[in-house]
Amino acid sequence: MPRRETSEQEKRRNRVREAALDSIAERGQFNFRLDGADIKRLYGLAKKMKRPVSSMVREWVLDRLEKEEGKKVTSPAWARSMEQRIAELEKTLLMLVNELQSKKKF
Repeated sequence: MPRRETSEQEKRRNRVREAALDSIAERGQFNFRLDGADIKRLYGLAKKMKRPVSSMVREWVLDRLEKEEGKKVTSPAWARSMEQRIAELEKTLLMLVNELQSKKKF
């Protein structure tokens, strides 16, 4: 007869799972397997779209997560990512312009 897990064992197992998930999330990397033919299809599509495979797949996953969570998505993940990068670049450029202006007194 199989032993039943005690509540303490269950709590411990849950803590280990949470610690493992935190470690994976901290690294920011997630791996999964695909059939060889599917990998070739994926790389073929990325080449056709002139995009990095990892970026393309990341955007698909983020779009799907938002859809599954019921969030209203106004633009695709790649567009939101570009908007964020542009905002960061604008911030950096403004900081550099301010620094130049303070040094050279335009």
